Amino acid sequence: MTLFQRAHDIIQAKANKALDAAEKPDEMLDLSYQQMLDHLTEVRRALVEIAASRKRIELQEQQLAHTVEHLDDAARAALGLGARVTVLDVRAERLVALEAMLLGLETLPLHGVGLRELLPGTDLLIGAALIPGEHAPHSLERAMIASMPEGAVFVDVSIDQGGISETSRPTSFEAPAYVEAGVIHCCLPNLPAVVPLSSTLALTHATFPYVQRLASGIAQALGGDSALRHGVNVWEGKIRHAGVAEALGLPYAPWPGEGA
Repeated sequence: MTLFQRAHDIIQAKANKALDAAEKPDEMLDLSYQQMLDHLTEVRRALVEIAASRKRIELQEQQLAHTVEHLDDAARAALGLGARVTVLDVRAERLVALEAMLLGLETLPLHGVGLRELLPGTDLLIGAALIPGEHAPHSLERAMIASMPEGAVFVDVSIDQGGISETSRPTSFEAPAYVEAGVIHCCLPNLPAVVPLSSTLALTHATFPYVQRLASGIAQALGGDSALRHGVNVWEGKIRHAGVAEALGLPYAPWPGEGA
């Protein structure tokens, strides 16, 4: 058999197979239906993955907020040891409250100029900025870190949200620190895990009331609690979370009685 004859036979066989398929429309419909089911399965899987990712982010936000609250205790302890402590924050009311609570504490609005002036005399810098659901703000450039004294320490509590410095990268408990620009960096993700019992108790205290409401009936709980509704991605076949709808390019359906 020549090469051309072999090629002719292959083409003829494929053509016959295509004609056979065309003569059996029920099989073609079955195939199309199965493909649609496969696509729907992929969409459902993607929605589940998005929902899981969102829950992880919410948990990280709660843990970071818990850590930030405990930084007040850290400031109090440092003042008690005779350290000079300065707290910077974008919330003026928070700074006023801290000054009233902690005698000897210095406060400043968080902006680039004030931070740049402080860093050359800073031995320990703790960053704990939080924007819920978004990357932590990049408040520190590499040059700003480099202006700190040689051997100073920078702890980036916001590393779970990407970190606040250009020099930040996640570390581990096996290798918790590294030196960058002459400054020791500690950027441990999930820092509350260092005190697992306290973190678990605090997180459970915050979330258990929601669990109790859900236990009484999901539909009833969602109808009476806007905070719970904000945690739902899909309900009754409609996407109720604007971020999920935007990410998938699908229609967003607000809860009845709520605006878009």
